Amino acid sequence: MNQITHPAVIEAAQRLDALSANEEMRLLADAREMALLTERLDLTAAERRGIAIGEARGEARGEARGEERGIAKGEERGIAIGEEKGIAKGMEQAVRRLMAGGMSEAQGRHLVGLA
Repeated sequence: MNQITHPAVIEAAQRLDALSANEEMRLLADAREMALLTERLDLTAAERRGIAIGEARGEARGEARGEERGIAKGEERGIAIGEEKGIAKGMEQAVRRLMAGGMSEAQGRHLVGLA
């Protein structure tokens, strides 16, 4: 094989050999690399857990708000329907009372606005 003669390459090779030869330095470098990797993995996992918790809370709040709005709408509709039925029932009762007083059904319906 050809001998390496470039000074920068020789120096880099010597430093690499020195680092590789020093077992303690190699173990420290490996431990540091593992610690950095573990930290990145832990942060990623924590971020994912945080996102999941935030989504669950947001979904629960949205459902609660939607349920509240739905109940309110349902109550409004129920009241409106009840009022309409009550008015219709009252008008029918008014017609019957008018008829009991001697008025014809057609006249009574016309008078209360049912005709």
